[in-house]
Amino acid sequence: MHIAVDMDDVVVEFFAFIVECINREYGTSVDVRECRDWDDNDVKKLTVFGPGKTWWDWLRARDWLWTKCPAVPGAIGGLQALRDDGHYVELLTSKPDWAEWVVWAWLGKWRPAVNRVTIAGSGQVKHELSDAILLVDDGLHNIEPWVATGRSAIKFARPWNEGRGARRIWEARDWAQVLHLVKELS
Repeated sequence: MHIAVDMDDVVVEFFAFIVECINREYGTSVDVRECRDWDDNDVKKLTVFGPGKTWWDWLRARDWLWTKCPAVPGAIGGLQALRDDGHYVELLTSKPDWAEWVVWAWLGKWRPAVNRVTIAGSGQVKHELSDAILLVDDGLHNIEPWVATGRSAIKFARPWNEGRGARRIWEARDWAQVLHLVKELS
């Protein structure tokens, strides 16, 4: 089976790590577990970045932090298990143009077992860039258009997507559950 897997917050422990860095730099105390909405959460309401600046502006000035993010527990072994089971594994990630290089730097460090890497740039959408039949992602903005094309998805549970989803969307709280669901769907 051709499986597309999102990177940030599914393979790369992105948001929690970045929030930890922001908390350390500014002395803030944002708790990622309380970020219940991706578009409207405590990180995006912070004003410590300066007038008119957002956390994305802050991250762009520190883009190298992306390369320091750890892997999500079980992700590297999970990707290897998918490959060992004969699946074609594609990492399918979205990045602003200025951050594309961090994908390659992170992959060079962790070297996950994948067949292909696809990077959606500005204005591109994941469901149009891959012919995979299954998507593993934490972003409902990616999952919902994907399943609208008749394909299936596994929602990687995170605080910002809790309790949300539609038909043909299974939920996994960790990589062990992802592997279990993939076996059921195969």
